[in-house]
Amino acid sequence: MHHHVHLIVEAENIVDKIRRFKSYTARRIIDALEERNRSIILHRLKQARVTNKEESGNQLWQEGSHPIQIDSDKKMRSCVEYIHYNPTNAGFVERAENWCYTSVRAYLGTNTNEFNTVYGSKSE
Repeated sequence: MHHHVHLIVEAENIVDKIRRFKSYTARRIIDALEERNRSIILHRLKQARVTNKEESGNQLWQEGSHPIQIDSDKKMRSCVEYIHYNPTNAGFVERAENWCYTSVRAYLGTNTNEFNTVYGSKSE
């Protein structure tokens, strides 16, 4: 999605993993914006910064996250389908596999996206 991300994650110390994910991705995105001199976006990220946040001058991710426990195969299928069809339901694409940041092609066996070839393939 253009303003949020859905992840299915299994890990020890999930809170720390999400914190590290958000920190790493924010740093990479902000660095890329700075390299491209995207001053308007950087200004907005600086304005969005939480007042008491000292480790960064910018705020890319919202504070917190909204985890749900997946405790059955049925719930897993439901979550995967929700993630895959979220861009379609929001009207961004007509078909889920047309969304550029999706793992649905890996599930369909029609993977043509380099990112998903490395990270999203079921066969690996």
